[in-house]
Amino acid sequence: MNEVRIKTTKNRENEKGAAMVMALLVSFLLLIASAGLILESSMNTANVTDAVAEQQAYHAAESGIQSAVHILRCQKNDNPVCADVRANPLILTSASPTASPNQITYTKAVDPVMSSTSGTQRDLSRWIGYNSTCGSAAVPCVGLNTAGYAFSLDLMDPDHTSQHVSFSLSSWFNDHNLGVGNSAIKTYGSGNDTLTVSYEPPPAVVDRDLSDGPMTLSYGKLTFIKSGAGAIVDSDNRVQIDLFMTRPYDATKTIRAWILHTTNPGDIPKVIFDSQTLTLAGSALTLDFTASPSVGWSSIETITDITPSEPKLGYRAQASAGLGGNVLGGTMTAPEPVRLQIKSTGYGPRGAKKQLQAIIQKNFFLGLTAPAALTLIGPHRTGCDGGVPNSPAGGSCSDEDSHFYFDLGDSAVVTYSGQDQVSTDIIPPVGTSNPQSLSCVEDFIIGATDDAQCDDTHPNGSLHFHGGVEGSPSEVSSELPFWLRTPTALDNQIHKLANTARSSGRYFPSGVTPPDWGNATSGTGITFCDGDVTLGNSQGDGGGILVVTGTLTLHGAFAFKGLIIVTGRGGVQRNGGGTAEITGNVVVAPYQNAHIVDRTVAGVPTDDPPGIFLAPHYDIAGGGGSNLQFNSAALTSSLIAVSNFVLGVMEK
Repeated sequence: MNEVRIKTTKNRENEKGAAMVMALLVSFLLLIASAGLILESSMNTANVTDAVAEQQAYHAAESGIQSAVHILRCQKNDNPVCADVRANPLILTSASPTASPNQITYTKAVDPVMSSTSGTQRDLSRWIGYNSTCGSAAVPCVGLNTAGYAFSLDLMDPDHTSQHVSFSLSSWFNDHNLGVGNSAIKTYGSGNDTLTVSYEPPPAVVDRDLSDGPMTLSYGKLTFIKSGAGAIVDSDNRVQIDLFMTRPYDATKTIRAWILHTTNPGDIPKVIFDSQTLTLAGSALTLDFTASPSVGWSSIETITDITPSEPKLGYRAQASAGLGGNVLGGTMTAPEPVRLQIKSTGYGPRGAKKQLQAIIQKNFFLGLTAPAALTLIGPHRTGCDGGVPNSPAGGSCSDEDSHFYFDLGDSAVVTYSGQDQVSTDIIPPVGTSNPQSLSCVEDFIIGATDDAQCDDTHPNGSLHFHGGVEGSPSEVSSELPFWLRTPTALDNQIHKLANTARSSGRYFPSGVTPPDWGNATSGTGITFCDGDVTLGNSQGDGGGILVVTGTLTLHGAFAFKGLIIVTGRGGVQRNGGGTAEITGNVVVAPYQNAHIVDRTVAGVPTDDPPGIFLAPHYDIAGGGGSNLQFNSAALTSSLIAVSNFVLGVMEK
């Protein structure tokens, strides 16, 4: 049987071109992958380029912060590196570029009118040239040396010191009635014929916003009530009005006055205030008895020269009698910020932009206000013979024995003045933290010898003082800045100053004499002597901050401009001819274990903890003259070495 096989073939005509489609699909996928790879590479390249540009913008922002710090550090500084830091245009065109009104301050830095050439920004454009525009908004900016790099600044006060100011006032009379229960009242005379003097502060805490300018206020009221024929004010009576500021930070300023003696029972005494103007942490306090809210005053005048008939400097007026009282009117400006926030925006290539914020602090001292031209801190006596009887464990009687000593010698060229050389402020020429020590200072100046407590204070000088004292020596305890209130607080500041001096090669251990005493022209720099040292000799003049933890001996003729702090038991002594000219402020505040390196234990230098304050010692009777003139500008310049340091920086 024959089989017939039929071969059938499937028709695949409709499948033609499938391989091409698959090839195209694979090629398309490969193309997408290649494109992704190329895109990723290009994006990575762009990101790397942008990262570099952002880093460059970051560095530009850092340059802005450093520029702002440089400008602030050049405040009142004659250093050649600061020659370019001048207000342009000037704030006060009638003054020189280096005059105080045209110098940068924290207050001016955050005031648009003072800070900016436009009067609307807080960008320091008076001190730094904004010569470009940056960003999409074309904001003014400061171009750097390389094209495409720039920064702009915006400063603010993080503590809002001008918006929140609170303070209160209180007063006491040096010679007040015992047993009355009110230290701000004094009655003269007896029976029906009396004159009662009292002080009444404002009724409540004053809380004001000073951002719109100075405020007019009352500093309280002095009332003179005459009964019968009245009574004689037999001696000048010291009045102290303490202004305690609690916001934006704690600070105290004392308004001091004398109720002057009278010769007739019916007379109402005149009152002379030590100064018509005072400065509290940058805030200007002014008394003005010719304008509201002052009432009751007449015969108002400012005494600028000391004469035998006018032995006191100050602002004098005739008081009136009656229940209405004599209102102490005046003005007060906002305090100076102690910190600034610097916002710096950096601009780099390709539109890169970075913003940094830094907080800068004024100085270690948070705006030192000197209580007196010469400030003497410590008790009148310590040790076995009275004063502070206790010392740290193990201390012997001889270790803690000290007594107050003050002697300006018998030279006619000695002058101590609290009249500020650069303002109308008058502060005490000599200030003490102990009333008994103040009494001995006053005895020395007038030549009194009947105070047994002062016999070992100035045994030879009290009958022979021929120099001059401009202003009234005063007890300044209420005005002491925080770093002078306790030995521990002072010791902390002394150690900070020592660390600053070390970093600049200006720390000199015991037995080493510095090669120089700082910049005598600008009054800047820091010199730290951990032990006894003699200022003068062959090193010439000096300036800035001088810290001595031992005895400071002044020798020969020299000049020093700035702040001197002496914490050693021996205090300040003087020998040799010539005249020592000190412009600024001197603080003598001895305490136990004041040296940075007190002793060596097992070969290791040891810093013992601070002990009690000791009685201050100030003796310049060893020869020559010694003039001390308060100068607030010199004091400010001296603090440049410990000023305007950055607390921290963050990126926004």
